[in-house]
Amino acid sequence: MFLAKAFSTTAFSGALVLSTVGSAQAVNLISNGDFEAVDISGNYTTYNSTNVPDGFGWSISDDFVYLVNSFWSGVSGTTNPDDFDQSLELRPNVNLSQSFDTQIGRTYELSFFYAHDFSNAQGRALGHFDIVGTGSLLSETLLHDIPSTQADLNFLQYTEQFVADSESTTLTFSGDPSNGLHGFVIDGVLISEVYQDATNSIPEPSSVTGLLGLIGFGFRALQRKRSC
Repeated sequence: MFLAKAFSTTAFSGALVLSTVGSAQAVNLISNGDFEAVDISGNYTTYNSTNVPDGFGWSISDDFVYLVNSFWSGVSGTTNPDDFDQSLELRPNVNLSQSFDTQIGRTYELSFFYAHDFSNAQGRALGHFDIVGTGSLLSETLLHDIPSTQADLNFLQYTEQFVADSESTTLTFSGDPSNGLHGFVIDGVLISEVYQDATNSIPEPSSVTGLLGLIGFGFRALQRKRSC
């Protein structure tokens, strides 16, 4: 579960109180980000541009992907009816993409888990992703080179924010030719809007100083009144 946090300040009895305020659960703008929408049986299956099943949510081009069921365990935290947490492995030349609605000027957060196929003889894999609206908003090449086994791929999590510049934005994941036959694995892809409540933001230092000054002025005025 992803929960955004905001901060609020409250003046009470001459002290400044800092507290955290939890927002509503984030809505994932990505369809089938956990790769559970299409339930398969067995170890894995392959999809390319010609056999993408209904409900898969992603476009595939230039190569194919492995939808992994029981061969290893994913980390999205959701499972299909046979109780396996599915994930997706990218072939060396594949492009996996999905477009989603955004609002210009709004901030969004991308997060996903990544690892490498334990069968990779090099003990590592590269993966690429791009987020594109009118222009390029976010682009990274990630290397996973920590030990990976069938029992535990040792997924890492990537998280970063971007600001939309169009009403439709596209996320694309790509494999890398250097990976060979066994490559980059992803799971738990999430894109959500970052909500910023002005009433729950941390004030600038100058605002805090001004607030403390007003509190002090109020105390002095009350003391003068009592001494009269």
